[in-house]
Amino acid sequence: MAGAAWKPRLRAITRPGSRDVSAAPIYMSSGDLSAGGERAERYLASLEVQPLVGTGAGQVVALRLGPLGAIDEHSAEEDIVILAFAGEGRSRVGGSGGTWVGLSPGEAVLWPAGALHLLEAGPDGLEVRIVHLHMPA
Repeated sequence: MAGAAWKPRLRAITRPGSRDVSAAPIYMSSGDLSAGGERAERYLASLEVQPLVGTGAGQVVALRLGPLGAIDEHSAEEDIVILAFAGEGRSRVGGSGGTWVGLSPGEAVLWPAGALHLLEAGPDGLEVRIVHLHMPA
């Protein structure tokens, strides 16, 4: 889809244990959408701005955490890269005994597949891009 464009329009999301989080998908793989069937179709229909869709594996999400906002601790099946764009925050990887890493614009953190991870914003909030690195089947 040459020349495709995406314009941000984040919407509030609800996730148990998280607070003041808004997000919007920027890119999704056509393979993931096909595999998602009717559920994926309903999800796309609910969005105000459609994500870019391509053949590459993975997903990219724009995410904003309000002042002192947070994403609860959880894990994922794939590696995830967090890229900070604005504000400041911190992330912990590895559960309660894991290491905290600060995040400022231009910095990134890797959440390895299967590892518990969480993200917290500082007093001015935090804007990041989340890159899910799905491996092709």
